[in-house]
Amino acid sequence: ISVVVIEHDTKFIFTLCDRVLVLVQGELLVEGTPDEVRGDPRVVEAYLGAPPDEVEHRIHAAEEAP
Repeated sequence: ISVVVIEHDTKFIFTLCDRVLVLVQGELLVEGTPDEVRGDPRVVEAYLGAPPDEVEHRIHAAEEAP
């Protein structure tokens, strides 16, 4: 069974889904596992606008937050 979830809360999506597709202006940018998508520099640049190391730090800090 496949379910399509459209959401911008990445923590929620990366926890819920085992496959993620990232779109930019309706075009496919990246497809992969949450770890592959999270670490892809194209996703970081398109959505977060920060260097990958800084983004990774932010993601881990958010995951550890209550």
